[in-house]
Amino acid sequence: MTRLRQIGAFLWVDLIVFVRFWSISLFMVGMTTFYFLMLTRFSPVSMQQEVTLMFVILAVLSVALLHFGQRVALERKEQWSPFVRTLPVPTWAKLAARLALVLIAGTLAAALIMAAGTVSFGLVYDVRSVVAAIVAVPLAAMVFAPVCACMGGWATPNGISALTTVAFLAVTWSSGVWTAGQLPGLLAPVEFLLPVQAIRDAATAVASAQWAQALPGLAVVLAWALPAYLLALRANSVSDAV
Repeated sequence: MTRLRQIGAFLWVDLIVFVRFWSISLFMVGMTTFYFLMLTRFSPVSMQQEVTLMFVILAVLSVALLHFGQRVALERKEQWSPFVRTLPVPTWAKLAARLALVLIAGTLAAALIMAAGTVSFGLVYDVRSVVAAIVAVPLAAMVFAPVCACMGGWATPNGISALTTVAFLAVTWSSGVWTAGQLPGLLAPVEFLLPVQAIRDAATAVASAQWAQALPGLAVVLAWALPAYLLALRANSVSDAV
């Protein structure tokens, strides 16, 4: 119960910041929707449902980049950061609280994208499409939150904006949303290792109750998440601040 209260306390602080700086939060939630509306129109109608799911995953990435990447890096130069790191709270609890915020904001961003797809492209989501999106959000958070926490924990505050921008553009390009939903040919041999595709495949398989087909994607998700989580614990538990 003590750990749950600690996680709740850190989450409450994060929620206050999320609401207080509403303009940044609105940008964070809506940025991927802008790209969705701009790029999905070039995809074939038969692929727009699939592209929508990929943008749901990318929405979680954008939230994680800002909360675990930029925000963590910028907090490290604040005077209170060394104090927070000395509190008798395990690093995993602090990360869990921010992960909860990523899930909340990522869910909002995903819902906005799916609503935009209905309004702009006339998409109609069946139960499996909705379940796939529901499954994809936490899977994406599992992968991108610790990866972005590593970026925020080790990157310099002055360079984090450029790093997160490059990361977002690289992942969106590798997902194929720039090329009408088709994977760039250069990446075809390693498609099964790409996080967005693995999350999409696992979420789609789970939504269709095809458990065996979901295992390869889930294995790739774990292969990305576990090492990144261990590195994130190290990156966010060191006592020095930039």
